[in-house]
Amino acid sequence: MQARKLLIGASVPVGLVAIEQFIQLKLGEIVLLTLPDDRDEAIRLMQYCREKKIYVMVSELQRRGDHRRWRCPSLSKADVEAASAAGGEYYLGRYCIGEAGGVLYWPRSYTINRKVHNYENLPTVTSSREAADTYVEYMREFIDYERREVGSGRLLNVDSSMLFKYQMQAGIDDLCLEMLPGDPYRMLPAIRGCARSGARFWGVHIAIGWYGGFEFDQLWLKRWRQSLYLSFLAGAEFIFPESGYYDCHGDNKSFDFHHPVMAEARKILREFYRFGKIHYRPSDGPEVRLGIISGQYDGCPGLWNPYFWGQYQQGEEWKDSAAERSWQLTEVLNTRENPYSELYLGECSFSGNPPCGQYDIVPAEAPLEVLQQYPYLVFLGWNLMDETLHAKLLAYVRAGGELLLWLPHCNANDQRGGPIRLFRDGDLRELFGVRIIGRRGPEVTGVKTLPGGTLPLPVRHARRDPVLMGNVSPAVVEVCSDAVQVCASFSDEHGDTVEQLQASPALIEHRLGLGKARLVTAFDYPGSDGMRSLAEHLLRVTALAGQGELRLLCSDAVRYSFCRQHDGLQIIYALNSEFDFSQNLRIWLGGEVSPEFSLLPSEMGVFYLLDRVLLHPLDKNCQLRREGTALTVFSLNTQGMTMVNLGQTDAVLTLNGENCHLPPGEFRQVTVLAQCEPGKEEFSAGNYLQEPHLTVTDTKLPY
Repeated sequence: MQARKLLIGASVPVGLVAIEQFIQLKLGEIVLLTLPDDRDEAIRLMQYCREKKIYVMVSELQRRGDHRRWRCPSLSKADVEAASAAGGEYYLGRYCIGEAGGVLYWPRSYTINRKVHNYENLPTVTSSREAADTYVEYMREFIDYERREVGSGRLLNVDSSMLFKYQMQAGIDDLCLEMLPGDPYRMLPAIRGCARSGARFWGVHIAIGWYGGFEFDQLWLKRWRQSLYLSFLAGAEFIFPESGYYDCHGDNKSFDFHHPVMAEARKILREFYRFGKIHYRPSDGPEVRLGIISGQYDGCPGLWNPYFWGQYQQGEEWKDSAAERSWQLTEVLNTRENPYSELYLGECSFSGNPPCGQYDIVPAEAPLEVLQQYPYLVFLGWNLMDETLHAKLLAYVRAGGELLLWLPHCNANDQRGGPIRLFRDGDLRELFGVRIIGRRGPEVTGVKTLPGGTLPLPVRHARRDPVLMGNVSPAVVEVCSDAVQVCASFSDEHGDTVEQLQASPALIEHRLGLGKARLVTAFDYPGSDGMRSLAEHLLRVTALAGQGELRLLCSDAVRYSFCRQHDGLQIIYALNSEFDFSQNLRIWLGGEVSPEFSLLPSEMGVFYLLDRVLLHPLDKNCQLRREGTALTVFSLNTQGMTMVNLGQTDAVLTLNGENCHLPPGEFRQVTVLAQCEPGKEEFSAGNYLQEPHLTVTDTKLPY
């Protein structure tokens, strides 16, 4: 599906009145709703939404886990299709297989014998391949039934886990993340990576009412606000709340529609919608340079339940292992390095965020042309290697990609708990330039780095202490190509020679075509206890290698992304995730560093780059348009604009008709006047954020 404009909206109660009130409340231009249980009313509702240019998603009609009707029992398949058709291009699809990842991540008692009247746990299987196939067929049964018996049209999932790729394989069309049950810093990359792998429409449905906090307090409101802007900078194509803004009935408190907390929650949404209409976010999503591969037949859901493929009734080997714990390493990409570690070198620390502020979790099954969008790919969790995947990785590296695997990612044995059986019996010469001819250990050993590789590893004399010690099982390696560089070696000695280190590789780099294939030569997953410290370090240095010309210097409380407008302007979005105090950041461009800029608590800032001139409006509610070196600023308010020339030569530009000359390094603040972009007068009204007084009696949302 083609990328489309950002859609912001809300879940609403049933009926025409609810849509009218949604419009009056100024909450957006997309709704999630339940159809009225009457053919004529359903058609009339969808026609009204089309007339008012309100996009519509329809909630699930079938119960989860069986073929009984949940909602709208009176509507036939013909009725559902007639209502869908009445929405025209404003009808986007219908939810199906809601929370289907729960088969794997819910507490075991929920699914065994369908105790909570939902999905059944997967039957006993013997291998990861069988588990994946079983899950896909289980989901396909519901999707096929939905199309055959309930209604045609595009179907969306709504899920909290990392299982989007399997739901796509089962036949789901577009993707929706139920945000907040899982860690958004992992789940947003998971849904975006899957959507990009199949060119799918995707977005988030924020479960702030159910999972935003135990109390509806000020931190709850701040978490709600940040969830919106985090979804925005991640590139979500639709964003709306599942719950938590019409009313809320929690464990300790109950708020009706007119309660001040609910009114404030709606105001936050209204303010976000206004921003999304005044400011244009490029539709092709944020720049991402690092892909973390979701391996073939990986059954880790990424939240809650520590079982592999939901095999609750099998042995200990089906509980989470080092393979699944490897996914915890993604946290490394979002945390600053230890300032006292001797391993991290350079002029500045760029840790705390991945390159460009974003990474994707990319299916190993993705087409080669998708993998080639990422200059760097890293495997973490479970993977089953076969000839098809091996050939694709070869092509990726030969074309210029940089790949990092651990030896277990070359496993060809899909029996859970079975020994690692290496692909091609360990003959990995084609991709990695080595043969694995044996295994040592487990043994406690450390690591020493050697010169010659291209990752920014810290290198010192061989006669020094080993670092990153752990209990691992090194491989016995035969290097078979002059194109192989031993970048690091296992050692528990002080007085090693270079020759000894070369004979005990820990990390090798194979120059292949235009790219490089790197392999950690131990029989340990990156998440195993003994390997974790080395894996963390390799993730950090890979992220550092993946940095581009444009970077941010900031704490790990700041989340950011880069986008590029069609007119060539580059945009930086930076969100302060701290609830209570400001955060500073600096823009790094090709070695030149800007002054510090401050972000208020829970606030997002917007920065523009025109070639090497940085522009920062103090108020994000604005839009810059470019024609050559002429910039027009459409701004909600009269405000200050900071300009910095990060280049080596004079910069000349025009800002709202005024000529500006900036010598290299100059920092200047100017005032831009309020100016409304034509067609957006509604959003510039001084009373836009004020909520009209409405009598709202029905507050029952779809979820």
